[in-house]
Amino acid sequence: MRSGLQVGAWICAVTLPLLPSESIARPDLCSDKFHALAKARVESLTKKLGAQSSSGESLSEETLEAQWVETLPSLSEINLTSREDPVNLGDKWGKDSVQLVNTIEIGRIIFRPLLTPETSEMFFASPFILRKTLAAYKLNRLLGLNTVPTARVATVNGRIGVISDYIIGEKLRNPLDPTQWTETALAANHLFEFIVANLDFQASNFISESKERLVSIDHDLAFALTVSPYNETLNIGSALPNVYTKEWTARLRSITQEEIRFALQQDLTPQEIAAVWHRIELIRLDLTDKPERP
Repeated sequence: MRSGLQVGAWICAVTLPLLPSESIARPDLCSDKFHALAKARVESLTKKLGAQSSSGESLSEETLEAQWVETLPSLSEINLTSREDPVNLGDKWGKDSVQLVNTIEIGRIIFRPLLTPETSEMFFASPFILRKTLAAYKLNRLLGLNTVPTARVATVNGRIGVISDYIIGEKLRNPLDPTQWTETALAANHLFEFIVANLDFQASNFISESKERLVSIDHDLAFALTVSPYNETLNIGSALPNVYTKEWTARLRSITQEEIRFALQQDLTPQEIAAVWHRIELIRLDLTDKPERP
């Protein structure tokens, strides 16, 4: 790793115009001018696209989440039992809001239980977190990407919640070296996190599984109703990808608003779904002048 490179330098270097690999991570390229251009790129396309269309429907998050909690038990796909006590990984929502569980049936998983007033003071945030975890997975695969872990409803030790793959790799920390990943691995994360408008700009929310795969593991603050404000420290989620593969281009051009709605209507409000579609339309505008990778 290059000791002089901070996380802001790493991220902004990722989205620069194509450069020789030896110069990709140069920290001197992380200038105010670069950030201004990256921000202006999104603002220009947003202005060109125009205002976001209304979904024609309205549903509050509270109403959706009340309905969602009621149906959750019927959606459970598997019943699991741990070999030993779960390890509480904890986060901002409480010590047992995220657990590492070694199950008898399928081995190690990440489990996000549906919190209750009896188990956590932050129980009110639980439906918000779980539904967005499921929506991120569904949308990621619908777009033909593989940048988030699987997510499905399950019962673990008698508690209902959402299970995900246990990703083996290294959580990102700075200083970082962007040349340890392929260009498309980085671009895939820029693409998806922009579409879902993930506002949680934390390097530790990404795990490096291999040179070809960088995994985003936290979408608690995703699916904002607007384009994410540009973030200079970590711009995955607020900056557009530098390249698109042929497969991504084809899928982004062929996917329909109805496909998006059908896939996400169980987990997102109509307003959140409309915002996803608006950002996909913005990316379609961006496709016309970007390099395409095989």
